[in-house]
Amino acid sequence: MAVAIICELNPLHRGHKYLFDCVHRQMPDAPLIAVMSGNFVQRGDAAVFDKYTRAKTAVENGADLVIELPTPFATLSAAGFAKSGTDIIKATGIADAIAFGAETPDEKQLKKTAERLNDPAVQEQVKAAMKSGVTYARAVQTVTGSCILETPNNVLAVEYLRHCGGMNVLPVGRIGGGHDSGDEQYSAGAVRRKMAQKNEDFAALSRCERAVLCKLRTMQTHDSLQIPDVTEGLEHRFAACVKSARTLDELIDSVKSKRYTHARLRRIVLRAFLGITHEDIKEVPYLHILAFNERGRQALHEMGRRACLPIITKHRDTLELPENARRLYEKECVWTDLHAMMYKTPRPCGREQTSSVIKVTAKWNKTAEIWP
Repeated sequence: MAVAIICELNPLHRGHKYLFDCVHRQMPDAPLIAVMSGNFVQRGDAAVFDKYTRAKTAVENGADLVIELPTPFATLSAAGFAKSGTDIIKATGIADAIAFGAETPDEKQLKKTAERLNDPAVQEQVKAAMKSGVTYARAVQTVTGSCILETPNNVLAVEYLRHCGGMNVLPVGRIGGGHDSGDEQYSAGAVRRKMAQKNEDFAALSRCERAVLCKLRTMQTHDSLQIPDVTEGLEHRFAACVKSARTLDELIDSVKSKRYTHARLRRIVLRAFLGITHEDIKEVPYLHILAFNERGRQALHEMGRRACLPIITKHRDTLELPENARRLYEKECVWTDLHAMMYKTPRPCGREQTSSVIKVTAKWNKTAEIWP
């Protein structure tokens, strides 16, 4: 059987490599499956590099098989992101363990918090706390009284445990600087800021800023209500603020309140631009394979016998997909073309239709603690 992780690798850094290495050391005979966000990520932005490039880098640094977490699900909040990722892991039919990084890698403490959150009464208390004007994360922390939920990787770890269905778990302590710290070795945020300072060619939603603002200015109220997370009159707040906002940052700052985090608002803006609706986030309809090595190829062969969702390795595999899966794939083709426009130098269209799974033959250095 295999062990799986859910990740973004935006971009891959030494902390990710450390996680991969820890998994291989503790479970040396298990293939490592990475369920990775596609071309757009949870922070409400374009991934800095396209999904095929990031998948290839993942396999070169320790993953054996990379499966895409489709755009609508990759741009959900922590709970939805975790549920969708674990749904994919379970759908492979070959994974019996999940690994993840956490600031507090205490399995018992994480499980205890996850069990509390699965209590319907606790969920009602969380909803009541949110009505007072606090974010979901703050409401959960207040209701559970758990200090471990103050850090983002712990929040995701608890959500993984809530949805993993009793799989074995392997929590790994996060090393290096914290989330969004200045540590360029272990923080993806710090790496992205360094890339921006060096004016490197990477993708960012801000490169399509005017197009995004144009889309938002022309949306009607009933269109806004189809976007996940637009509730409680937020559509009116966006409609009013976008009329005068000249930049995306200005728009987000004007809509921001103590109840709505910057991340949530950025996700809403991204979904509005891409046209992601409630219909798109009902369930993951397929397993899109992005890259593998030889051990991953063997795991994929076993998946072919055990998986409970259609498997895509190339464009022609999509021709016989069920209608809902085909519809999502066609949207993903459009989103991939939009992502290509978000580089400093725009890339050609059609990558989704012309790409096939990347086969990596280079051997991974199992003794390395970090990647160069």
